[in-house]
Amino acid sequence: MKSDITRDTFFAEKHFSRVIRQQGRVDVDADSNEQTAILLHYLRTLAVDLIGPYAAPALGAGFRLTADNDSLLIGAGRYYVDGILVENETPRLYTDQPSHPLVENDPLKKALIDKLATARYWLYLDVWERHVTSIEDDSIREKALGGPDTCTRAQVTWQVNALDVSDNARATRRNEREQWLTNKKSTLETQLATDSLLAREKIQAELDKVNAQLELLNRPEPDDLAAACPFPLPELLPVSDASMGARIDPGAQIVNACVISPESKYSNGENQLYRVEIHRGGVAGEATIKWSRDNGSVATAWLGTSGFDVEVADARGFASGNWIELIDDVAELRGLPGALARLTKVEGGTLSVDPDSVQGSSGLHWSEDLVNAKVRRWDHFETEDTELEDDGSILIQETPIGTPDDDAAWMILEHGVQVRFGEGGRYRTGDYWLIPARVATGNIEWPASQSDSFGTITTQVAPHGVVHHYAPLGFVNWPSQKLEVESCNCEFEPLSSCFASAGSVAVGASLLRSPKPLFVDEADRAPVRRAARTRTTTRTAVRRATKKSGGGE
Repeated sequence: MKSDITRDTFFAEKHFSRVIRQQGRVDVDADSNEQTAILLHYLRTLAVDLIGPYAAPALGAGFRLTADNDSLLIGAGRYYVDGILVENETPRLYTDQPSHPLVENDPLKKALIDKLATARYWLYLDVWERHVTSIEDDSIREKALGGPDTCTRAQVTWQVNALDVSDNARATRRNEREQWLTNKKSTLETQLATDSLLAREKIQAELDKVNAQLELLNRPEPDDLAAACPFPLPELLPVSDASMGARIDPGAQIVNACVISPESKYSNGENQLYRVEIHRGGVAGEATIKWSRDNGSVATAWLGTSGFDVEVADARGFASGNWIELIDDVAELRGLPGALARLTKVEGGTLSVDPDSVQGSSGLHWSEDLVNAKVRRWDHFETEDTELEDDGSILIQETPIGTPDDDAAWMILEHGVQVRFGEGGRYRTGDYWLIPARVATGNIEWPASQSDSFGTITTQVAPHGVVHHYAPLGFVNWPSQKLEVESCNCEFEPLSSCFASAGSVAVGASLLRSPKPLFVDEADRAPVRRAARTRTTTRTAVRRATKKSGGGE
């Protein structure tokens, strides 16, 4: 969430049940945001405990896959994935999803045309929370304020994606993954020969994780559909398989007491929430980062481009020397980075870009086809210690797991803030870490480091987000040049005995009461109406018989 917040204080392992306001005390945004997070954690955990990791309610089951001639239809209704309510208001074609702009060469889109007998795809639901500001949805802005925005929103976003599970495609992915894990395992086993018990513990923990992944990879493929449905799930990662640690440079010394206490190590005069985000995904040697001291929250609508001048709705917060990212919703929903460029001048509503900083002219191209085009400010810059890539981002440097801080490859942000990445990461565009930096303590808020006689090792954590949640939906193939669907949908009945095992009749009755019924054919509605009348007549007869025998209502 690239929101303008002080910090994110929710940690499930603290087991807080609520936030309690006190009289006469200062309220900060983190308190109310944590209250929301506590409640959401409770509700979603409860839903998982009762429903399981994924299932649809029988009275409004959604995301059923059906063949519509040569097209694939995604049914309307609801689904729960890891406790998150996911809703689809109207039936959608796979090729016409509201938050899934398919690329031209989408494999399943092509397969729906080619109808190859050897083609087979596994479809799954990908769910995550997306940050929405007034740039993406102007209706959340209070017009009476005359322009300023207030709160932003988190939106449950979903995509139905396809994974090629034909024999050749599955074997290729398995071999590539196995080769990667085997090499990583060999490296970790070599590094275990260290005298540091602390380092060995961390290396062994990573080695156990690799062994578990190899074990999952080498499972025999099931024959029955029930076991085959969740089989590919381990290939999908909630966040990048990567880790990062952060610290304040222990050698940094502050001498200007008028700005900040000489004993402090964080050398900025302002509190900041640093955001380190993956720009270009991949592995070491490919993956890059960008960073912001304001959680990437400084952004404005992109209105047009004239040469190397970018027209924006509001230039406040932008200055000469800043790196900006030009992007729209389509690129974000496809998981792609935007184009980075460096500013040379800010005048009025115009941001002038250094032509030498743009990798190709296409990055500055603006058109009416862009969806919610925006410009975002990033704060990284080139120094003697930090060299920028041709696209304006910073190449990730990794350090072997268990390496003491003194021997680690630290990447410098600013004002003494440094980060290190664990060796063997596989990075995904958009995944991020948050680092609150505070003037009062002269330090950052980060999990405590560990030390032994061989040195200190800063705690490394997985990305704070974006967290993706997955559920299997089914398989599609074309055995006789005709689209066939094998459904993986799980459904659960209501707990009330009035509706349990009611089947399609209850589903239909529930939907007919909805302002947007899913059944549009009168022939489908008629049996439901007859069944509803039958149930009403039966209940009336029971009440009358009870009264006649002298019983109560």
